Amino acid sequence: MVFLFKRKGWYVVMGNFLGCKSFAKVSILLLILGVFTYLFSGINLKKVRKDYPIVIGKGGRGEIRTNKDDGIAIKVSVFSDACGDYKDEFDDQEKVYKAYKSLKHPKGFKERATMLKPYEYSEGSDPYFCVFKMERLKPYPKGSKLLRNLVLGEESLDKKDKDKGHMTGLKQAKKIIDKLPRYFKDKSNMEQLCYDFGRLAAIMQLVAKVDGYDYELILSQSSSGDIPYKISIIDFDKVNSIKNEFKEKSVDVDKLAECLADMNITPKPTSKSCYNYFKQGYLDLAKQLDKEKGTTFYSKVATELFEVLPDF
Repeated sequence: MVFLFKRKGWYVVMGNFLGCKSFAKVSILLLILGVFTYLFSGINLKKVRKDYPIVIGKGGRGEIRTNKDDGIAIKVSVFSDACGDYKDEFDDQEKVYKAYKSLKHPKGFKERATMLKPYEYSEGSDPYFCVFKMERLKPYPKGSKLLRNLVLGEESLDKKDKDKGHMTGLKQAKKIIDKLPRYFKDKSNMEQLCYDFGRLAAIMQLVAKVDGYDYELILSQSSSGDIPYKISIIDFDKVNSIKNEFKEKSVDVDKLAECLADMNITPKPTSKSCYNYFKQGYLDLAKQLDKEKGTTFYSKVATELFEVLPDF
């Protein structure tokens, strides 16, 4: 006797295998399992692809999709080894977003600089199928087809990649931002962007307590406030928790610096204006934490980090 039942997305064959004395019979049972899995899997996946028909990015184990209506982007994978990683990334992104929301920010900061909001992680009927829903970022300037991936450690970079976005260096970013009306009394638009980036980086490392390995910095449209653009830190699939290091007050500042400088995202000291404002944003967030917690520990970590960052 053979029958099937579904458990956590898997169709399981049960039966009297002791009666199957031949390899052929076992093979037939496995074939039945395969057919049922094929027939019943992918139903949710088809619906997801119908609801989110626009592919805006691809990676080694999945794709990023969206639609024109609800402001949501999804990462979807049909590879068996990806879903656990997607769940870990969702958890880390949620941790960073909660850290960002937990703080008091300067006026206008939340309109100019954000951590990407995660909505939901779920698994479909296919055990290899999982979806990670998050806030959608729209390309800036309007009319652009690709998100701008800021690489501020590169003095000049202007390279389009359909999967990675529009790779944009410091010179090109400055040209885009500073041609707009000046929005700030004491800083240029680009200088304020660099300062805000420093604050975001500090939230990621000092508050959420993840190292930031392989993160990305995105320039996109802003949906609120007077400024038409915003920056966001995204991509937490490879970050590592450093919570215990803070608990034990043994933070590896070399590792933090290496992660910040990875892929040339942070400005170089040779780009004095942007680098100095980035540094100031990071240090100011550390001072805010010390004031709130009655300590000097965070400023000490931040100061040591910037002593070694130029070496990476």
